[in-house]
Amino acid sequence: MLPLLLAAAAISASAAAVPIEPGNWVSSDDYPAKAMADRTQGDVAFRVEIDVNGKPDACGILNSSGSQELDVATCDAVLTNAHFKPAIGQDSKPIRAYYSSVVRWTLPEDAMPWESSVAFVHVELNGDGSVINCTEGPPKVSRIGGCTAFGRAALLSQVVASPLAKLRSVEVRFVQDASGRPAVADPIPAAALRNILGRWTLVINPAGKIESCRKEENNTPTSFMLDFCDPSGLVSSAHYAPLQSGPSRTLHVTLETVTQPR
Repeated sequence: MLPLLLAAAAISASAAAVPIEPGNWVSSDDYPAKAMADRTQGDVAFRVEIDVNGKPDACGILNSSGSQELDVATCDAVLTNAHFKPAIGQDSKPIRAYYSSVVRWTLPEDAMPWESSVAFVHVELNGDGSVINCTEGPPKVSRIGGCTAFGRAALLSQVVASPLAKLRSVEVRFVQDASGRPAVADPIPAAALRNILGRWTLVINPAGKIESCRKEENNTPTSFMLDFCDPSGLVSSAHYAPLQSGPSRTLHVTLETVTQPR
């Protein structure tokens, strides 16, 4: 979601038009593909005209971001998604009004890398199964929850077969391979056990968005049921670092656990 910096005005009104959920008008999904690929950011000041029903029917740019793509995307998103409580005139009837604001277009800070990589969450456990310590390994692992999610014994117990009290440590790995072959993780320590929770194939377009997702294997327990291809999963929110040019790319992704017995 992109921040909207708010300001308002009305035409001879006793009550100005009131924006309804302006934070939902423009989201990262509205980021123009070319602007994202070019790494373009900027602020767009705009003004809309609002009809007596509270719907904007015209949009103009007050101050350009310097990018035509961002300027056009701003008005397109606002005209499509914005709603207002109508302005009220001196006669207590709805009237037309103006509304001005600024959309700040910033590239996602949590863009995931295209390259082959292994992100991990490593959790050390006590003899009673409680968590002693949790660390995250680069690159960012926000897409699999990091220590916020997997640093909790309640969630770990859903993704490993052994009781946590019998384990010295659990490592959850998010492995992606851009070589065109199924992802292969690093070797595991002696006596450790690896369990594949799932494998997926993603096609990423040059703008860094997931174009398609195919589930190859899913062994997650029914109590956990993680599927990156589900609309509410990775596909709905992930952004990869955009490329300047070139075709879409294929990534093979594996989610696995590596457990070290006590």
